[in-house]
Amino acid sequence: MPYTFRIIDDGTGVIRTGSGVVTADEIITAAHETRSNPGRARKLTHALVDFTTLTELRISNHEMHSVVHATTAVAKLTPGAVVALVAPASHAFGIARMWETLMDEAGWITGVFRERPEAETWMREQLAGLQGEAAPSA
Repeated sequence: MPYTFRIIDDGTGVIRTGSGVVTADEIITAAHETRSNPGRARKLTHALVDFTTLTELRISNHEMHSVVHATTAVAKLTPGAVVALVAPASHAFGIARMWETLMDEAGWITGVFRERPEAETWMREQLAGLQGEAAPSA
């Protein structure tokens, strides 16, 4: 399966990697799998979706709404999560931006980037900002 995941940061983060051809069905299945373990899902504060080695992202307009529906269901378990998508190829970048726009009301902090180092830096900054907001004032 070209859409894989790895849990990081003591269970608070996940890296999803898409390589080769990734379909809407694979993304929807991954979202359902995340939702199937709500205890683990609720621990998640951040995710990096890396499409650096992607050759094709097959998602039609109709399927995009299904992807958004599936990922919005995950967002209900992980409100306020920081999600960075890396999509160097123009087509995948455009699809990722469309997803980001449609996810606007889901409660995630999202960013779409062409390079992974930029996405990782942004994600760290967002997480640090959220931790700073949660810290009591002196």
